Amino acid sequence: MSLTDNSFNRCYPVTGLQETIYYSYLKDNDKNNYNIYRKFQLKDNLDINRLKNGIFKLFQNHENLKTRFYSVVMENNETKIFGDIDNECQLKIEDFSNDNDNDNGSDHNNDNDNDNIIHHFLRNFDLSKAPLIRVGFISNKYLLLNIHRIIADEESVNHLIHELSLYYSDELILNLDPKKQFKEYMLLKEDKDKIFFNNNNNNNNNNNNNTKFNTLKSLFDGEYNVLNLPKIKCKDNNKDIKVKECYKIIDGNDYEIINRFIKSNHLNEEFYFICIYGYIMSKYSGQENIYTSLINHQRNENTKGIFGPISKIQPVLLKYQNNNNNKMMNIYHEIKNIMLNFKDQEISFFDLKKNNNHLNLNLNLMELNNCFIFNSDQTNVKSFVEKIYLII
Repeated sequence: MSLTDNSFNRCYPVTGLQETIYYSYLKDNDKNNYNIYRKFQLKDNLDINRLKNGIFKLFQNHENLKTRFYSVVMENNETKIFGDIDNECQLKIEDFSNDNDNDNGSDHNNDNDNDNIIHHFLRNFDLSKAPLIRVGFISNKYLLLNIHRIIADEESVNHLIHELSLYYSDELILNLDPKKQFKEYMLLKEDKDKIFFNNNNNNNNNNNNNTKFNTLKSLFDGEYNVLNLPKIKCKDNNKDIKVKECYKIIDGNDYEIINRFIKSNHLNEEFYFICIYGYIMSKYSGQENIYTSLINHQRNENTKGIFGPISKIQPVLLKYQNNNNNKMMNIYHEIKNIMLNFKDQEISFFDLKKNNNHLNLNLNLMELNNCFIFNSDQTNVKSFVEKIYLII
C-alpha cells in the first residue's frame, strides 16, 4: 500500500510493540491471544440505551478506536507499519439473544448458549479494517467487550470502562484534549526519540544518560541464552506442546500467608514474585541466567488518559549463579539489586534493539520469548464500575 497525501495526514508511526503484534498476529493461528476480552454481568433495571449511548460517545471521542494498520514499502525499500485513523468507520453494537434465557431454561443450557455466542464474538479481526473493537450484549444481561491489543493495553481499557461509568452516572463526557490522542502522542514521541538517540551516543558528555547506558550494560553483563524450557508431552497423541501462557490468581488463605510474609520481612511485592518466577524458570531450564522481560504499565501526566498501547516491554537479565544452597531471602536481595537498577532505565526493548548500534552499547540483545506480568490489584476496575455491572 502507498501513502497518499490524504492518508498521510491521518496516519502515525507505530511502536515497536505494535509492529511485533502486527507481524505475530498475521502468522499466529491462535489469534485469541491478541484480544483484550471482558465480560460483565449487568445489574437489573439498567438503562441499556443510556449505556449504549455512552459507548458510542466514547467511540467518537477516542480516535485510536478507529485505527487500522497496513505496511508500506518506503523509498529505501524498508517496510514500515503505520496506523491510519479511519474516520468513516462505524461501531456496530452486536445484540445477541439467549434462547434459553427465561425462567424455564436451565443454567446448563444458558451456559452453553453463552459459550457459543462468545465464541462467535471473539472471531478474528482484520487489522486492515477498522474498528478493531467489538461491543455486544447478551439479552441485555451481559456486556461483552473485545479490543485488539494492537490499539490498547490493559490500563487504557480500564480507563475506558471508568469513563463509561462516569457517563452513565451523569451523561457527561468531556471532549478529549487533542494532545491526549494516541496519534499525537506517537508523533511527539517520534520527534523526542530522534533528538534523544541522536544526542546520546558515546561522543556525548551527558552524564545522566551515560549513567543510564552504563547501567544497561551492567544489567546484561555476562553470557546468557534465550530461555529454553522443556516441552510437555500431550497425553492424547504424545506430541510435544508448548505452553503459551500461564497465570495464577493468588487469593484466599494463600494470599493472606504470602501478604503477611512480605510485610513482616519488608519485601517489595513485585520484586518478590519476579524473584520466584526467575528461580522456577532457572530450575526448569537448567540455566543460571534467565533472560526475560517485564511490562511497564506506568503512566505519567503526559500519558494519563491516552487510549492506546503505552505499556513498554523492557528486557532484564536475572542471575541465579551458585544458588543451589542459597537461602531464598539471600536470592531475593540479589534479584532486588538487579531490579533496582532495572527500574532506573526506561528504554523499551524495541528502542534498544533499534538504537543499539547507533549508541555503541554493544548489547547482545536476543529475541525475547517470555514475559512476566505482575498485577497487584485486580479490584481497580470493579471499583470503577460497581454502579453498573460486576466483572465475572
